[in-house]
Amino acid sequence: MGYRTKLGSVAKCVRDKFLNKSYEEVCELVDPESPYRPEFLTNITCLGKEYFRPKDLTEFYSFDCYKACESEFMILSKSGMLELIMEYHRRVADMYKELLTGTPEDVQNFINAKCRTWSDNYTKYGMLPYYLDEPKDERDGFIARA
Repeated sequence: MGYRTKLGSVAKCVRDKFLNKSYEEVCELVDPESPYRPEFLTNITCLGKEYFRPKDLTEFYSFDCYKACESEFMILSKSGMLELIMEYHRRVADMYKELLTGTPEDVQNFINAKCRTWSDNYTKYGMLPYYLDEPKDERDGFIARA
């Protein structure tokens, strides 16, 4: 299965509670088994196993999370977010350019894959790549999934 990179949201006031705290102090405030996946994190999307890594990343905690628990929990700046969006934009554009030169079967396979992923059969499992007017208590926290 492997680890996946997730993009999430944390209020700035929440981060202030964790500034200048040691790993041990943080583990008293969050689940010590997963300080890289705290309950105050709102998941936005899963970027998957292999993803474009923006340059502008900063440790969320004051300690090296990777050394402490072999996982990362980083802050992505606005410029890093723009870099990530532009890279995915480029990848999507390249994929469609490739489809233009593909066979009709390639195009059909692509459409079939998207139909399976986004069909009504998956809504009960929360597999839509977005949510619009779902009641807040019925959301699973995901706008998109890998």
